[in-house]
Amino acid sequence: MFKNNIKIISIIIGTLIGAGFASGKEIYTFFVKYNSLGFFSVIFSCFFIGLIINKTLLLILNNNINNYSNFLNLLFGENKFKKIFYFFINLFLLLSYITMISGFNSFFKQELNIPKIITCMFICVFCFFIFRKNISSILNINSILIPFLIFIIFLFGFLDIPKLNINLFFNNIFYFNNSFFECFLNSILYASYNCIILIPILISLKKYLKNKKQIKYISFFSFIFLCSLTLIIFLFIFYLPNNYLYEIPIIVILNNFSNFQKNIYGIVIAIAILTSVISSGFGFIDNFKNKNNFIIFLISFLPIFFINISFSFLVNFVFSFFGYIGLVQIIFILLKKTHFNVIKVYRKIGISYNKILIIRRKKWNFITNHLLKELIEKI
Repeated sequence: MFKNNIKIISIIIGTLIGAGFASGKEIYTFFVKYNSLGFFSVIFSCFFIGLIINKTLLLILNNNINNYSNFLNLLFGENKFKKIFYFFINLFLLLSYITMISGFNSFFKQELNIPKIITCMFICVFCFFIFRKNISSILNINSILIPFLIFIIFLFGFLDIPKLNINLFFNNIFYFNNSFFECFLNSILYASYNCIILIPILISLKKYLKNKKQIKYISFFSFIFLCSLTLIIFLFIFYLPNNYLYEIPIIVILNNFSNFQKNIYGIVIAIAILTSVISSGFGFIDNFKNKNNFIIFLISFLPIFFINISFSFLVNFVFSFFGYIGLVQIIFILLKKTHFNVIKVYRKIGISYNKILIIRRKKWNFITNHLLKELIEKI
């Protein structure tokens, strides 16, 4: 159980920490530009993501959800709106895959001056072989890479944040200007578009879910790790002069570090991008009913045709735009009841109300997750 929880938390963090996060561009766009106010927005946004993770996993477990289409049926029903929304969600997953690879290319071009076409071909070939495998392979990859990533970012934060002029931050921490509403909205949008990428991955993890206690554990520690990592990156960029000028601000910060630290964090950025590329690409491909090697090949190598599009443009436009669309999904998730109507299930398979009362009165162990799954299959 413990190992499975570590793997699940790792893949959640790996999905959420992508090119925009590790490079600092995403954190600047949604939080840092609001100065000290962005600090509180980070905490709120990460808490909101943790809440969505908890609610989504409960819906998946209690309703025996096996794929993303079934999940949308649960939220919206089988109608035209669901089909339109399903199209936009898949479009975002595809664009996220392209965006993350663009960030990968930009990083190696800016840092090592490697031509974008070379890095793009390399990661596309890697993704092609990964996408042909199942979620277990991705879990194993993330369970190795993400703990290393978390450790390194925590270590850098512990070593370098005390060197910053923290007084400058705390002197303005309670200064709120007229950008309060915009900052609050951006924190919601940040959670929204990240959950679009995350939810298909959460659904694929269904077989590892056992009970509500496990889900609370996963949600809580996902929030703690995500919030801590985001705040560390936030503080680094907050103290960077002219931070709005850079496509990958974290690289400019690393110039003040030793070569060893710079190289290690370069590996961290590559890991963060790689895990999010895999998650967004896998989430998109997994929604195909009849996926085969040809479809996987086409999707894997599609980013080559978008190699010259700016990484900053993709982060600023794609994420913000689809954040609004993702709000619809989040609202329906929060409004949806997570408990299961046991009486309706029993009645559908012919058990009378009197028998239901007898079952409850004698406190038989009929109402278990295992039994509910069996009952659902009989309906």
